[in-house]
Amino acid sequence: MTTKQMEKPPRRNKLIISAEIINKAKVDALKTQIIHKAHLNFNQLNQPLKLLMATKILAKTKNNDKEVYNLTQKSTQKVEDLTRHEQLRCLIKRNHRGLQAAFNLDSVKGGT
Repeated sequence: MTTKQMEKPPRRNKLIISAEIINKAKVDALKTQIIHKAHLNFNQLNQPLKLLMATKILAKTKNNDKEVYNLTQKSTQKVEDLTRHEQLRCLIKRNHRGLQAAFNLDSVKGGT
């Protein structure tokens, strides 16, 4: 085995784990589905899941006698807004040099 193959993936903090749970629980997600899709175990899921429900970001409902998790309506709008913001940020970052040239920002930045 090479050193690269033996390296462990970076640890995820609670914010990253919560974001992954939100992303996986957009529509009727079972607890086990969230665990598998977000690569978590039950212990890693339970605390953030309780927090997301307490803050009304996620809601637990019944669907065919199974408990499923969904984003609340308010949270869905916020996630969509954040997604658009992130897409715009990435687009600007990717095209930063082109934007500088198009708007002559180099001359403004240099003070000329």
